[in-house]
Amino acid sequence: MGQKRGTQKTKSPARKKGPVRKAKAPATKPKRAPDKPSKLKTSKAMAPKAKTPKAAAPGRGAARPKALKPPTKKATSPKALPKKSKAAKPAKTPKPPARRAAPPKAQPKKSKAAKPAKAAAREPQTPKPKPAPRPQPKTARAPVKQAKVTPPQMMPPKTPQPEPPKPKAPEPLPKKALGQNFLVAEPYIQRILDTTRFMTGAAQGIVEVGPGRGALTAGLVASGKPYWGIELDDHLAAAISSRFPNARVTVADARTFDWCSLSRVTGLVPWLLVGNLPYNVGTEILHAALYRREVLCGALVMLQLEVAQKFCSGAHVEGYGPYAAWADPWWERRLLFQVPPGAFRPQPQVTSAVCAFSARSVPRLPSARMEAYWAFVQRAFRQRRKTLVSNLTVGEPKGKTDWGSTLERLGLLPTARPDEVPPERYVDLFVRSGG
Repeated sequence: MGQKRGTQKTKSPARKKGPVRKAKAPATKPKRAPDKPSKLKTSKAMAPKAKTPKAAAPGRGAARPKALKPPTKKATSPKALPKKSKAAKPAKTPKPPARRAAPPKAQPKKSKAAKPAKAAAREPQTPKPKPAPRPQPKTARAPVKQAKVTPPQMMPPKTPQPEPPKPKAPEPLPKKALGQNFLVAEPYIQRILDTTRFMTGAAQGIVEVGPGRGALTAGLVASGKPYWGIELDDHLAAAISSRFPNARVTVADARTFDWCSLSRVTGLVPWLLVGNLPYNVGTEILHAALYRREVLCGALVMLQLEVAQKFCSGAHVEGYGPYAAWADPWWERRLLFQVPPGAFRPQPQVTSAVCAFSARSVPRLPSARMEAYWAFVQRAFRQRRKTLVSNLTVGEPKGKTDWGSTLERLGLLPTARPDEVPPERYVDLFVRSGG
């Protein structure tokens, strides 16, 4: 056979064993292959057709078609070769260029195998007859307990719900002109009512001055004794009358009220006076009521503390004056307890006190001498800083009574002042003066 062109073999000299280095192929500039079709779905019209080179006629020395290489992103450098040994290198023999492989033909896509046809519908099968059940021997069965059927419970008829209570009418506001300060503290209300029960033994009825909003009225009416109220405020009087239908309420001024009408209208004697007296006229009301000893058997009233001391104190005590000296012959006087301003609405600026008066079984003077005795006591306390002798001699004819010697007979000093003389000594001085 003839040798191929450019493939003549030559004998190479013997070389030492060592790493065989492959002959380096001559560098050829690769031709750019056509772009690969994109993975994105594109229409057939837009997809570019691949150009296939025409096959050359077979023959000796004919150029073979060059294979298209896929595009490479970046040229990579050849891998590092092992270091060359210092031995003699054999002569390089040129190698023929490697044959280019033809591009792979596109294989047609495998078509999906057709699904096997569904099996023909089976013929309906006739069910097999079940065997007849075997007869079982008859046995006595236990009686079945029937559940008790309870009749449906009858719902009680709906009771009509009571109407919600109507809102109470707003309470009338206190009037400053009438000195109204309503007692609202329950402990003090109850304490006054408890004291009233001990004083109503001899009383046939109870008269209340200034019932106001009825703080004490409810307990007084519940005592079972006849009740009579005296109220100057007509709105408060109407409210008490509607709240307590059995109570008698009179719209009047207690300073000028006819106390004898209590016995004249009802035929009952005596009466017990109870009340929270107004601050501005409390002294006048109590003084006018204590005059009617034939109608009243006692009094339980609340006053301003200074006014209560005027009626209940004795000699050498703060507040002692003509009212205490005048009331002593007919009334036993006691100051029971004090009431702070916080127990009232609105709150007053002063402290109050509750005092009790009980009629003496044996008075020191007849009731007919009350007016004359009041005038005598007023003259004795005319000027507190002066002596009692100088106060009594004013307005008398000169030399009518020797008050100095009279005081000495009673065991008093002629230089004694009015507040240093006890109440019972004023009765003796009144009798010796011819009163």
